[in-house]
Amino acid sequence: MLLESRGIPILVSNEATARILCEASPVSQYGVWAVLNFQYKDAVILLDDDSYEVSNTIEMEDYHAYYCAEKGSSLDIMQATVMGWLVVLCFFWLC
Repeated sequence: MLLESRGIPILVSNEATARILCEASPVSQYGVWAVLNFQYKDAVILLDDDSYEVSNTIEMEDYHAYYCAEKGSSLDIMQATVMGWLVVLCFFWLC
C-alpha cells in the first residue's frame, strides 16, 4: 500500500469481516487507520498528493517485528490467564 511504502503503518477495518462473509454479504466500506496518531496528518496529505514527503517515517520491518512480538506476548498472557481460571474452576467443581 502507498501509506506503508512511505513509512506509515496502517490498519484496515472490516478486512476480516469481508473475508468471513465473502459473497454472502459483501462489505462495501473499509476504514483505513493510521496506527500512530502523530502520522495522521501525513497520511491524509499523502492520500491527496502521492508525491508528498512524509516527515515522520517508521521503518516498517521494525514495526511489524515489534507488533508481532507484542501480539504474541499478549496472546501468551491471555492463554495463561484462561488456563489458570480453568484449573481453579475444575478444582472447585471436583471438591
